[in-house]
Amino acid sequence: MMNNYLFSLSMACLTASALCLPAAAIESTKEQLTQLSQLTAASETPTKISTAEIAIKLQSLLKSFTFAPSPDLGEELRAVEGISCYLFSELSKIEFEPESQTWMSVQNTIRLDLQLLDAAIVENYVEQLQSANVMPPEGTENTFSGMDPATIKDPKLRQKYLALINDESNKGLKNLQQRALNGVRHTIFLNIIYFQPAMGTQRLSKERVIDFFTYDGPSRRLLQKMDFPKP
Repeated sequence: MMNNYLFSLSMACLTASALCLPAAAIESTKEQLTQLSQLTAASETPTKISTAEIAIKLQSLLKSFTFAPSPDLGEELRAVEGISCYLFSELSKIEFEPESQTWMSVQNTIRLDLQLLDAAIVENYVEQLQSANVMPPEGTENTFSGMDPATIKDPKLRQKYLALINDESNKGLKNLQQRALNGVRHTIFLNIIYFQPAMGTQRLSKERVIDFFTYDGPSRRLLQKMDFPKP
C-alpha cells in the first residue's frame, strides 16, 4: 500500500518535471535534464537506462542548480522533485542491498538533494511583508504610491525609487523561494517516511531509513522528530 502511494506521488511529480527546465542552466545541462525527465516519465520505454545511471546523472545536474531566489526556481525544483520521486519509486521495487551500485547511487543522490536544500533553506523563516505599491522617496514631485518610475524627472530620485521597488520584489521572491524549497524537502521527507523495499525484505526501522538516506544535517534531525510507520 505504501509502495503504491510512493508510485502515485512520483508520477504526479514527474508530470510536472518532464515539462520544465532550469532556465539558468547551460544548454547542455538543459538537454541532459530533458532526456532524463523523458526517461523517467516513460516507464515502458525499451531503451530505459538503469536507476543507478539516472541517479548519477541527477547528481551531476544538481551541481549546476543554485536554488537562489529567482523566477526560474520553480522549474529547477520541479525537475529535482520529480526525478527524486522516481528514484524512490524504483528502489521500492527491489530488495534492500545497501552496498549495491543502484542503492549507493540513489543514496548519494538523495543525500546531495537534502544537503543542497538544507543549505538554501532558512530554518524557522518568517515571511517578509511585501508592499504591493511602493511609495517614492522623499522629495519626489506629485508623489503617490505605485507611480511609474519613468514619470520621475530627477534621475537620482528615480534610481532610489527603482531600488525600493527592487527591494520589495526581492522580498516576494525570497518568500516564494523558502516556500518552494520547504515544499520539495517535505516531499522527499514523505518518500523517506513511507519508504519500504520490495516484498521479501524485512521492514527497515526508522533509524535505518533515516541513516541511509540522509547526511548529518538539518534534514536528519527533522526526520528524527517525525512519526514513521511501525516496523
